Amino acid sequence: AWQAYLDATKHAVYRSVDGDTEDDDDCDSAAIRRRWMVYERAVRALPNSYKMWYFYLLERVEYARKFRCDDDEHARARAAFERALVTMHKMPKVWELYIKYLTSLRLVTTTRRTCDRALASLPVTQHERVWVLYLDFIRAEGVPGDTA
Repeated sequence: AWQAYLDATKHAVYRSVDGDTEDDDDCDSAAIRRRWMVYERAVRALPNSYKMWYFYLLERVEYARKFRCDDDEHARARAAFERALVTMHKMPKVWELYIKYLTSLRLVTTTRRTCDRALASLPVTQHERVWVLYLDFIRAEGVPGDTA
């Protein structure tokens, strides 16, 4: 039922974005925020639903990428990830998405600590997925060797 409701709100978001209104950004923002309220209600009702959390986080990241790295929208996206990890800490795809997102923001210490948390939370059989991202992050230009 939640997914059907979210599918309906997705169509409403795209209609408002494609419409010819003067305040397209306001329309877009309001429609997306309404959609996120539905996601928040859904994940509150179904906190162990990987599918709800994952698609919610994907939309958050996609929307936040439109803003500067110091915008509050990124803080709200990171807060959504932290809420998701309360119940989704054993899901490697959530950790991967979070680490990629933090890496794109160039948040060195936060990314390093998140990688460490992912390694501590995930079973050893899943560590390779995190290590690939961790090593790419460490080898990236502009990342100092000592980030402790």
